[in-house]
Amino acid sequence: MDKTLLYFILIVLIMSGCGVNNETPTSTNNINVPFKKSWEPEITQTSEDEKLNQLSREETNISQLPHVVKISFTPLEFEPLVPEVMKVSLEPIQSVPLGSIKNKSITLHVYDVTDQNSICSASYQTVSLIEFDGKIYQLPDCTSTILRKDDTEVENAAHRLQQLQINENQKQIIVAGVELAANGPGRTLYIVYDLNVNELLSFEDWGKSLVIDLDNSGDLEFVNQSPGLHMQSPNVTVYRWVNGKIEKGMDLKRVLEITNHSQNEVLLVSNDQNFIFEVNLLTDMETQTYESIRYKFESGNLRKIK
Repeated sequence: MDKTLLYFILIVLIMSGCGVNNETPTSTNNINVPFKKSWEPEITQTSEDEKLNQLSREETNISQLPHVVKISFTPLEFEPLVPEVMKVSLEPIQSVPLGSIKNKSITLHVYDVTDQNSICSASYQTVSLIEFDGKIYQLPDCTSTILRKDDTEVENAAHRLQQLQINENQKQIIVAGVELAANGPGRTLYIVYDLNVNELLSFEDWGKSLVIDLDNSGDLEFVNQSPGLHMQSPNVTVYRWVNGKIEKGMDLKRVLEITNHSQNEVLLVSNDQNFIFEVNLLTDMETQTYESIRYKFESGNLRKIK
């Protein structure tokens, strides 16, 4: 066979062995494939609404709740009340007595803002001032329109909390709660008198409050019952005094690691003159079945009641 022909055949065989392909390759530039290492988990993007819907469909295994769990407390942060009044035209509505501190009266004065272009002039808003010891303090936010009324609703919107007597154990006294303007009931500003510095302070929470001895220890706790709003169902927060200063506890749903905040609820209830916490949990989504479990407060812990 001619050497030239053999050489040509050899070249053809080599090229075919190298896998030469004349088809146009698919371009990866047109495919949206993010780089992901083999050990990286698959991440699914979910909107906030979808997340809330997923949480609201979660069922709870009641047997997984702890028998005893410690409530985490942290020092409460305050905002000082400053003796000042906003420079707007005010029309007095009424004055509400809030008791006294060291034999000095403390009074809430409620006003309408007459200038419709000013802050706190909406129909659901009022302006409230605190008068104490010869000074006038303006509350840091607009207050509720409920304070215009003169019946029991005002008592709920501006309620005294002086079950706390001034003694060596309480250096920070919760004097009263005043309902603030909001798109739902229960947003409350609490007025605190600090005996250490002789100043009025404030903090905010959402709900109705009660000063009680939860575990019959002789020490008072401040309990806030949130009524629930929008995607949140009722919940409870416990405050306590340590060395005379107020500490705020983690809300009980988080303490118990309860998910599905729109369906499950925690309530403060009275049981034979004792106060306990009732936890109502959605255990079957299809049949909308709820089960209840109860806890008592015991030296900063929650203990399941059999």
